[in-house]
Order: sequence, then C-alpha cells, then structure tokens
Amino acid sequence: MRGLVICWMLIGGLGFLVFPWYVTGDGFFSINWILEYSLEDYGSVLPQVFINKKYWLLPILLPLIFPLATFKLNQNNPIYSKIFLYSGLIGFFYFFLQGFSIGIRGWNFEILQSIFGDVENQFGVGSGAVLTCCTFVFYITHGLSSRGWLNGDNFIVGSIGSIIILVSTFVFFPIFRMFAVAFKGTEGGYEISNFSDKIFNKGIWGLDCLYSDYACGVFWNTVTMGTLTAFSSTILGLAFALLVARTSFRFKKTNL
Repeated sequence: MRGLVICWMLIGGLGFLVFPWYVTGDGFFSINWILEYSLEDYGSVLPQVFINKKYWLLPILLPLIFPLATFKLNQNNPIYSKIFLYSGLIGFFYFFLQGFSIGIRGWNFEILQSIFGDVENQFGVGSGAVLTCCTFVFYITHGLSSRGWLNGDNFIVGSIGSIIILVSTFVFFPIFRMFAVAFKGTEGGYEISNFSDKIFNKGIWGLDCLYSDYACGVFWNTVTMGTLTAFSSTILGLAFALLVARTSFRFKKTNL
C-alpha cells in the first residue's frame, strides 16, 4: 500500500511541476509541447505562478504534499486517514473553486473582482491539472478505505469514488448548467419567463417530421435513439444468452 501512495504522490508531483497546467493550443492529448517546450506557454504551476502571475494556483501545493507527513504513521492510526481525507477534500474543492472563479476573462463573478481586483485570465485544464486532481481523488478514497469503508478495500473504494466523480462531472453538472442557462436572458438576468420560452421551444418538442419535411424536436429524436438502443441491446443479449444456454457452443465455459 505504501508503494501505491508513493506512486500517486509522484503522479501528482509530475502534474504540478512538469506537465502543462492549462490545455495547449494543439489539444489536450497533444504531445507537441514536449518538442516545443516553453515555460510561458506550456508551463506547469510554478512557471504559471512566477512568470504569468497566477498566484492563486500556489495554494494547491499544500494539500498535495501534506500527506508526506503520514510516512512515519501506521495505516491504522486515525490521524493517517484524516490527513489523506482532509488533504484530498481541501485540494479537490479548491481546485474547482479557483477553476470556476477565474475564467478566460478574469473573474467570473463581479463580487470577487470588487474584493480582490483584476487578475490574469486562465484557460481550460491541461494534463498537469488533471493528474493533480486525480491525485486528490486518490487521497479522498484512500482516506476512506483507511477508515474501513468497504472492508478497507482501496481498489473498490477508489473505483466507486472515481465513478461518482466522473458521472457527476460529465452527466449531472452539464444537466445542471443547461437548466441554469435556461433561466438566463439575453441581457444576463435570470427570469422564469426565459426558462418557459426555452423549455417549451418547438425545437425541443416539435412533431414537424410527422407531416412535413422538417425534423422533429430533439426530445423525440433522443427518445427514438434511446428506445432503439435498448431494444437492440436486449435482442443482442438474448441471442448470446440462448447461444450459451441452448447450444453446445465450443468455447463456452463449463462448470467443473
């Protein structure tokens, strides 16, 4: 287990100190930054802080390295799990707090700008930020497993925690943002009338495809696609089940 912890700390360290913190112009998965490395354009956190003056990134270092204090502690010690859990939670929430607070135009909220003044802008997360965030997720799940969650199985707790975070990030959050933007008008204000105008739009619920050359609304297209997917998956699963249960299929597994 100690080796796994060291491995994840190294991953977080690489994300913080080596890999680009922000997404590069060639895309997230591009490796051109290795050939054309520039501290100003492809820098990790430290170059971003001291060259581009993005000082709000520096506090991420504290929860990232604080679990080093656990190396002399036994895993059964309650302090061990608390250090990992709190370090992961603080780092994870601060990571998203600064990400949502500062965008490509600076502060995303006027109240923060009035309190702290103008700041440099920042772009989407790069490979370094993703590795660091994944390290914080490991800290959280490792802290929970050290407390005895799910019989202390680090792999199961980590898998469940990762699934929850991925589903929340790529499913629930976009849905929440979609409904939030639905209340927003052209002038930036939020009103219920804006929501009703958008949610009952013909482009969503329209049935023009039944009596004209125009397409139906996206709701009906989504329902149709979901129904066809479920039906085809059920038929395919039934076919394989019958193949195994009713035939002498050559490569099927037999009970010993």
